[in-house]
Amino acid sequence: LLVPVGGVSTIDAPVAAEIARRLEPKVVIPMHYKTEALSRELEPVGRFLTEMGVEQVASQPKLSFNKSSLPASTQVFLLDY
Repeated sequence: LLVPVGGVSTIDAPVAAEIARRLEPKVVIPMHYKTEALSRELEPVGRFLTEMGVEQVASQPKLSFNKSSLPASTQVFLLDY
């Protein structure tokens, strides 16, 4: 599930987390949040991680999954920007 989390012109972290909980995807990738590369005023990804009950996630340059490598339960992944 690719989900915007930065608020302003899209959904915010609490709404995004609720959507993720209802859909129960194996993989959640937040997008459209405040980074050093964006000048727009968005919320940082930390609020979404808190809403999802995730303490810390390391950003990765790329992700690759197949059916057998998917996590057993919902996990949040961050991609490098």
